[in-house]
Amino acid sequence: MSDPHQPALPPAGHIEISEWAEGLAYLAGWVRLPPAFLAPGTARLRFVRDGQVLERPLRYLQPRADLPAAEGLDAGYGFHVMWRDLPAWSSGQAELLLGAAVLPITPVAFLPRPLVPRGHLALADRFGIAGWLLGMAPALLVDGTTTLPITLSEHRPDLPFDEGREDRLFGFRLTPETLGQALRAALPGAALMDGAAHELVLLSDGQEVSRATFRHRRRLDGALEF
Repeated sequence: MSDPHQPALPPAGHIEISEWAEGLAYLAGWVRLPPAFLAPGTARLRFVRDGQVLERPLRYLQPRADLPAAEGLDAGYGFHVMWRDLPAWSSGQAELLLGAAVLPITPVAFLPRPLVPRGHLALADRFGIAGWLLGMAPALLVDGTTTLPITLSEHRPDLPFDEGREDRLFGFRLTPETLGQALRAALPGAALMDGAAHELVLLSDGQEVSRATFRHRRRLDGALEF
């Protein structure tokens, strides 16, 4: 039992995001780590949901400028971890594991909120369309009329999300030809590379996440030689 006359220790970390949708559990927050535990996977996050104990090595930590080291406090680092195929929970707790030490993370208990999709259409030009998504049922809405399902198959090591696998498949990339073929299959006679502006909207389960304008301008190269 803790001594009531001793000051309470600061938390070892904090859960800032607790979200769930269709079996996907997403936890994000921060932990304070001694330098000896900064190597990827040395520190571990324990997630206890309705009595079920899950653990995940913290591999893709990001320094938090708002949590600098101070007297008696190590610097803070952000994390983003996920589990697939999990039911929603009615009681959740988290702990930080540093070797044999088990340190509490606030809040003492947390419930899941509905998952907020995150993503970006990072490229929409003559080379194609690319981007990433953390969400469900990824798709592109073209010109507000045609919805094309997309597959998240691009490794995105620049993103901090960790679902326990080595390849972080949150990205997608489509050439103009591939996108045009999919568009014509869904809407015969439709044209994408006609020089006109086409509005592209990245969807997660029908919800808009990001948008961009695609315009393919044909390039004619040549020269007169004498």
